[in-house]
Parts: sequence; C-alpha cells; structure tokens
Amino acid sequence: MSERVEWDLNELLKCCKRELQMRQRVYPKWVAKGYYTEKKANQELQAMRAVCDYFVDAIFFTATRQAGAVPKRVEKS
Repeated sequence: MSERVEWDLNELLKCCKRELQMRQRVYPKWVAKGYYTEKKANQELQAMRAVCDYFVDAIFFTATRQAGAVPKRVEKS
C-alpha cells in the first residue's frame, strides 16, 4: 500500500492550470489529426476548467473558514 501524501490546495491548483494550458495547446492538433472530435476536445477542456474552478472554490472556502468568516457560495453563470 502506498503512503498517503498531503497536498497543498495551491499546488494542486497550479498543477491543474498547467494541465489545462497543455490541453489547450495539444487538443487542436489532436482534433486536426482525428484523435479527438472537436466536441470531445471541448468537453474535456470544460471538465478541466471545472476542476480548476473547484480548487479555486476550495482554496477560498478554506481561507475564509480559517479567517473565521462564513463563506457564501456564489453560483457561476
């Protein structure tokens, strides 16, 4: 069994953003080569953006909770 690793939310967000940037560079090439359809590439990019948004929300929630404030969830449009 592998050892549990503690991760900093900011580091996870940086990793997620790097992954999103890489996908934004690579997916157009993959669509052109037929590896992905444009629809599939867009779905994958939207999913990765949602993961990044999740980490932003988690960092905000953690920071405000640690500061003693009660965070309010804001709906994204």
